[in-house]
Amino acid sequence: LNMDLLFLAASFAFIFSIFSMASFSAHVAVYFIILTFLATGFVYYIIGSYYVSMMLFIVYVGAVAMLFIFCVMLLNLKSFFGYDRFKYYAYS
Repeated sequence: LNMDLLFLAASFAFIFSIFSMASFSAHVAVYFIILTFLATGFVYYIIGSYYVSMMLFIVYVGAVAMLFIFCVMLLNLKSFFGYDRFKYYAYS
């Protein structure tokens, strides 16, 4: 059991989950959720729970996260504030 790799993957999962909560764009939040799922699955793989990690990869990353991406693109969410903050800088 490689503890350094375990702590690295767990810290990546923690950082990605914080980034997904702190991001203003819905698309970026979904991508960070996918990275959180991948890092969590890698943690399960490192500790020897191969079935749980593969099910997390297949079910959460393969199905649920892709459904999130589809819903965000279908709703056409631009940003949390309701406007695109970079659009106004183009004319200044």
